[in-house]
This record gives sequence, structure tokens and C-alpha cells, in this order.
Amino acid sequence: MKKCCIRTCITSLIFVILIAVGVVVFLNLTPTQLHLADTSIGGSTMRDYGLADVKIIKIIKGFRSLSKKEEKVVNNPYNAESEKAAARTLFANSNYAASDEYGQLVVDDAIFDERYLRGANDTTLAYILDNVIGSAYAIESSDGTKTAAMSVCEFTITKPETEGGDKGQVRMVIGVSASSFIGNLSAVSGVGDKVNIKLPDYVYVVCTADFTVGSAGVQSGKIIFENTHANLGGDEDNVIGSFIFGIVNSAIGQEASDPSQNEVVFSNLVFDKTAAVINHIGAIGSTYASDSVVPEGKPITYGMAGVTDGKFFFIMTKQS
Repeated sequence: MKKCCIRTCITSLIFVILIAVGVVVFLNLTPTQLHLADTSIGGSTMRDYGLADVKIIKIIKGFRSLSKKEEKVVNNPYNAESEKAAARTLFANSNYAASDEYGQLVVDDAIFDERYLRGANDTTLAYILDNVIGSAYAIESSDGTKTAAMSVCEFTITKPETEGGDKGQVRMVIGVSASSFIGNLSAVSGVGDKVNIKLPDYVYVVCTADFTVGSAGVQSGKIIFENTHANLGGDEDNVIGSFIFGIVNSAIGQEASDPSQNEVVFSNLVFDKTAAVINHIGAIGSTYASDSVVPEGKPITYGMAGVTDGKFFFIMTKQS
């Protein structure tokens, strides 16, 4: 009886070891070795995403790293209720005064009854941008309710490092709903079926850019972003970055012709929308203003003079 039990235990142990060895071997193989490199995933392949020769274990770690909590990624959070009030103050006496919806700022100017000089903290701008981007990219459920597929969690303004410098920096954190790409995970045949890959509700994307503000001509007071960049959760080395951005781009109708440019396409989209919103709020600049109203004939300096750490100053557009 004892020999039978020992034999059973040894057999079970060998079975467990064989499974473990099999898992270890599988995890150390690449999509090329598993004949998955050319499997189509939303029109592109593992090879297109640069994953053909990446070990499965690194791909899995890439997915699991997406579970970073918001507070680990966001450096400059905002309170939606207090910034809602600040946004109302910013748009007082304008065509947006009676509304808490700012989606039209992508295409239309805010028009005021006077030419005001008003400052907007970056946390207030984060709230406004969240309002715009959240409504632009929303998922409609079966009961007709809409949930934002993307939300702006942070917008941080840093003025130029040197006095009189012509380039500032912004850092944005975008929360992307995992439901906008979760269905495509099963397309990675042979990976999603064999390991437990659990996606979080939101994946946090860090977007950064340099910016300048025009000082003359048609660009006066307009923000211009350059050197845009995006990564997953602040991790520059996440091997699945191109894959995730490709899936998100596809979900919002912004596919890149070259999968290696997926991050660039996403970051350009974010900053194109951001520039449109900021430039339709007003012109960034500086001037003397009594009780915030710019007197007629007072000189206005457009450009980086209207930028401080954490704040833009706007010369608002007066109704003609």
C-alpha cells in the first residue's frame, strides 16, 4: 500500500515537472519559433509590431506592466468639481458661459463680450481637455449610455528652462479604456490561451511634447507642439507599445500606414486636439489689464510671455 502511494506521488511529481518544463520552454520561445510571427492582428502581424523575435515571457510582462495604478503615473492630478468651477470662471461672459460642454472648442473660438486677460491653470485645462477628448472618443453600450474611451488625467505646463527661452514642455497622461482594444488580445493565438493575461480597466499613456507660442502674424498667440512622444505608463522599454497603440489607433480610426509609427500617430492625434482646444480658448500672451479687461490701444505681447509654470495667460477674443 505504501509503495503504491509513493509510486502515485512520484508519478504526480513527474507530471507537474513536465508541465512546468513545458511552460518554461513555451515562455522562452518567440512568435517566430511558435509560427505566430505572421499571424494577422487587425491587419498587421507580430512581425510588423516588432514582436516576432521577442520571447513570450517578455510579451507577457509587457501586458502585465499595463496594470500600473493611476496615482503611480499621474504627477499633477486635478479635482474635477473644483476645476469645473474654474472653467466656468474662465468662460464667463462668453458663448460657453451657459454650458459645461466644451467639445466645440476643437473647431470654434470662444467669443467674449470684452477683450479679457485671463489665466488658466494647467489643472483647469486638463479638465477642459478631458471634457473635449472624453466626448470625442466615447463607447456606446447596448442601453445607449456612453462611456469615455479616453480621459485626460493630467496636463502639466513647464515654462522654458532659461529666461526668455522659446520652448516649454507639456506632459499629458491619457487614460485609455481597455475595452477599446481588449477584443483583439485573443487574436494573439497561442499566447492569450495559454497564460493568464488580465488587462486593467484603464491603461495610462504618458504623452510629452515641446511647445512654442507664435509671436507675430497669423500665428500670434497660437501654441505649436513639436517633438511629440507617447509611451505606456512612462515605460520607454515596453515591448508591446507598438501593438497596444496600433490597437487603440485602429479603434479610433487613426491607423498608421507603418506599424512602427503607431506611437507617433497616437501622440500627434492627442496634441493636434490639444492645440486646437487651447488656440480656440484665446491667444496666449501678456498685457496690462485693468480688472482683467484689456484697455483699447494697450500693447499686447503674444508668445511665451503668456507662459508660466503651470499656467497660460489668454487674451480672449472679443465679439466684433
